Amino acid sequence: SDGDGVLDGMDQCPATPAGATVDTNGCPSDSDGDGVLDGLDQCPATPAGATVDTNGCSSDSDGDGVLDGLDQCPATPAGATVDTNGCSSDSDGDGVLDGIDQCPATPAGTSVDGNGCPVTTPPPPDSDGDGVPDSSDLCPGTPPGTPVGNTGCPITAPPPDSDGDGVPDSSDRCPGTSAGTPVDAKGCPVRSQKTEPVYIPPFRFNDGRLETMLDGHTAIYLHDGTGNPAIHIYRTDDFGNAYLTLARSLNELNQYPDRPEANMLIGTGIDGKVALYKLTSGEYQINVGPDSDGKIYIIVLPGLGGAFNQSEWNIYK
Repeated sequence: SDGDGVLDGMDQCPATPAGATVDTNGCPSDSDGDGVLDGLDQCPATPAGATVDTNGCSSDSDGDGVLDGLDQCPATPAGATVDTNGCSSDSDGDGVLDGIDQCPATPAGTSVDGNGCPVTTPPPPDSDGDGVPDSSDLCPGTPPGTPVGNTGCPITAPPPDSDGDGVPDSSDRCPGTSAGTPVDAKGCPVRSQKTEPVYIPPFRFNDGRLETMLDGHTAIYLHDGTGNPAIHIYRTDDFGNAYLTLARSLNELNQYPDRPEANMLIGTGIDGKVALYKLTSGEYQINVGPDSDGKIYIIVLPGLGGAFNQSEWNIYK
């Protein structure tokens, strides 16, 4: 009756579907257990658990290589790598699945794009390239290479200050001050509440000596004792003993520029109480001190040789 080749009466499965293979008893079989009988099953080796169509063939809806029915994650995005259960992973935890992630080792917490790569925030516009965004730049159009401050405006270089005491060389009456030494507005050391420098009007003795009147301890000669222009400075101790503490001949003095770019320290006394400077004005300055009250005495000499009246000297009071 069912056309399976086994006679009725001997056919134990008399309603076998046409095309199904049967045994000697007329009964069909399903070798792969997919519910489609052998002979009708066009995919006779379907893995157990896979869903099949009426022809006994399985499908893979998400194309991940794991058959429907076995795939525990049936909607995996195309391109994502999956495990044997058909499920994807995200090794770096950036929200982009492995296989799709083009930057698979992104550090935790990094913002990424659709490819799993870090999102680079473009810098704010800086039209003149000075490092200050246009939104904050108060001086747009700064020439390339110009040093600027936080507002984008050029930084004006401070005037030269060779000894770093905060007083420009052009105004510093005591150049060469030791680092860290407190100074006054003229750049001279401040040692106490009584350290305002005292500028003494010099006067001449008949022997060419200038006396600073610093406790009677300092004498300045503008010659070398033989009539040649020079600067010789003597000091006397508390017992009246005199000694030459600093000497510069005319030849030595001529080695220095007539008008140096910055005030120059050109000599110090052996007792540390005298300093000789060549000023940018071309003048010589002698600092003596500090005395017991911390005062520094200063005389400015316009030059050497010739006869000078007191009114011709640069006197500071």
